[in-house]
Amino acid sequence: MRSPYERAQVGVAMIKRAVLEVLDEAGDSGLTNAAVGRSLGIYAGYAESGHVGHISRAMLGQLEHEGLVEQDTATKRWRLKAVT
Repeated sequence: MRSPYERAQVGVAMIKRAVLEVLDEAGDSGLTNAAVGRSLGIYAGYAESGHVGHISRAMLGQLEHEGLVEQDTATKRWRLKAVT
């Protein structure tokens, strides 16, 4: 049986993979954080306080740090980072 830590790591890895797949399907047009989160059913949050999209944004931030995705600052759309 896996520990809670191991299960959490598997869960995070699965969400990151799903985010990459959604961005791959979107192609060069990319997607906003909201579109990524809604397409995966993880955009909900604390509506009464205005905090939504934290899960998808955290995953996009991790993937950006890993060099796998990038955000267009003008459009706020995320896309897979071009392999050079």
